[in-house]
Amino acid sequence: MAFADHYLARHAVTDKINTPPAKDLRQIIVIPCLDEPALVQSLESLWSCERPSCAVEVIIVINSADNAPDEILASNTETLQKARQWIRDHHESRFMFHIIYEPSMPARYAGPGLARKTGMDQAVLRFNMLDNPHGTIISLDADTTCRPDYLKEIESCFSEDQDINGCTVYFEHPVEGKQYADPVYRAIAEYELHLRYYIEAIRHTGFPHACHTIGSAFCVSASAYVSQGGMNKRKAGEENYFLRTLYRDQYNLCLSIPTAFRKGTLRDRCRGKKICRRPDQRCRYLSSGCFLRTNGVICQTFCMVQNESG
Repeated sequence: MAFADHYLARHAVTDKINTPPAKDLRQIIVIPCLDEPALVQSLESLWSCERPSCAVEVIIVINSADNAPDEILASNTETLQKARQWIRDHHESRFMFHIIYEPSMPARYAGPGLARKTGMDQAVLRFNMLDNPHGTIISLDADTTCRPDYLKEIESCFSEDQDINGCTVYFEHPVEGKQYADPVYRAIAEYELHLRYYIEAIRHTGFPHACHTIGSAFCVSASAYVSQGGMNKRKAGEENYFLRTLYRDQYNLCLSIPTAFRKGTLRDRCRGKKICRRPDQRCRYLSSGCFLRTNGVICQTFCMVQNESG
């Protein structure tokens, strides 16, 4: 009996991917996608990553509600066609991309929670085929890009300590450029400052589980995901509720992974990179240049962490 048999039966998870997993599959990236014209840019970013020692899969869940307006359906259809063509042109036996197309999710539940859960449940099923409870489920968003060391750093994070059940990854949003008007970039900067100030305030109280809860910026082991009952179906903030429970009930290494994400659109919720740290560590921010590139725009950021004792 494999580690997730009970979970998969309880949640009636069926196989939506016809290709069997590689025997050394240890990383599965899950990307929910609704009305995201920049999906291919995220896929290109992943394709450009340095390869880890294990096989990797990417599961993209292109979704919409059964009452979605025609413009959303048309946008998703165009994204689906572009993604399928891109995947045909980018094939590696140990780096596979899979699309799950869900155009008619029940309106009562449709949203990022159900989409993320759909992809993550498929990830669990594939790790269960290999009876690999230590497989890493990586949460990413369809308008987010990453640095070339993204996958190797995540692999290092989980391989260095077998007790790790999850981690968060440092994130940033674009705060300058030509894609939006200056007031929009100011609003983005104020939003991110709010996120970081909020977490620092919580840390100041001594609360041991003060970490960001951004959907595109966390990883969880397959066994920990199953033990938490899987992702919830909330229409917004699903990652917040999932990660809060994970922080409380599981041992999470909060390692400073030097891997960057950038949010590419304004419509959706917060994206990005997160910082993983042990609950008993207190961190402070230091000024340190980190240059990121998204859509041809180079932006200097100042968000690295170090132990207070350092």
